[in-house]
This record gives sequence, C-alpha cells and structure tokens, in this order.
Amino acid sequence: MGPAAGRARAIVLTLQAGSSSAPVRITWAEGKQVLLLYKSPGALTPLGDWLSKGHQAQETSLSIQGKNVLAFCGIAHPENFRASVASLHPARLEVVAYRDHHPYSIREQERLKARARDSAAVLVTTEKDAVKLDPGSIGTDCLVLELKLEQSRPGTLESLVHELLAGSDEKTCQALQDKTSSNTKGDI
Repeated sequence: MGPAAGRARAIVLTLQAGSSSAPVRITWAEGKQVLLLYKSPGALTPLGDWLSKGHQAQETSLSIQGKNVLAFCGIAHPENFRASVASLHPARLEVVAYRDHHPYSIREQERLKARARDSAAVLVTTEKDAVKLDPGSIGTDCLVLELKLEQSRPGTLESLVHELLAGSDEKTCQALQDKTSSNTKGDI
C-alpha cells in the first residue's frame, strides 16, 4: 500500500454502471471503508448552454439516438467514453481519442467541427474536455455528455464526509466551507 492509501480513511472506486455486482475485494484496502460509485451517461447538453449555466447538471437532455456522432476526448480511458456514447444508440459512432489532458488548439477545434459537418455528424465530448473548448471555434452546439454517479450504498459518502469533518479542527472546517462556497478548485 502506498503512503497516500495508508493515510486514507476510505477508498472510493468509480466503476461503469452495469459492472459485475460481485463484491469488490481490494487487498491493499484492508481495514478501510470502500465506497463504490457507478457512473452512467447523464444529460447531453449543448456546449453553449452548459457553459452559460455554470457547468451545472441539466434537467433536460438531447438525444443522439439514430444520429451520426463524432465523439472526441482527451481522457485516460477513452474506451469508457466510447461505451457511454454507444449506449445512447447513435446510428454511426466515430471516436477521436487524444492523450489524457489534451489541450485543444483553435485549429484542432475548427478541424473537428468541419469533420463533423462534412460527415453530417453531431459532435459529442466529455465534461472534462468541454472546459478546454472555445465555443467560437468548436461551436456552441457541440454536445457535452454529463455523467451520473450512483453510490452502491446511498448516504455512505455523506456520512463519511460528516465523520471526517467531525474529527477536524475549526480551521479545517472553515477552509472547507470557504472552498465549497467559492466554487474554486484546488486542495485544502
């Protein structure tokens, strides 16, 4: 077990929805609480709307069922993104996978937009990639596939956070509250 895992009070694993329901045993997590989160495709939202609503989950979703789709991503496991998009039943799916954390140039975005237009396809990307895009280059109609997360045992994550905060000093609790309310990224 590495140093970070040794200090952890709990281990959170994210799995594809529909994964085996067999108990997950992680030998290096002995004595730790293990929380399983299952991810599945959520809403498909036009980039322009997604950006204007502050990256918030949308109430309504568009459909790509029966449409040609050009999906693109720069994530560690593009095969998971492919599976998520395929589960939405497009007529034809082409995926362009860049390396993880890919910085999209204006030129690349314009090429993706032209490629989708030329093949009468809808552009679809991940939330992680959407924050790196220029709506003027890729187009505001590029769809962002949001992910839904479901806990294996609802309420477990919340109780774990409460447990951690109960053992924290006032300064740590205030820092967490400030970080959460300001909606900034980073470590506390």
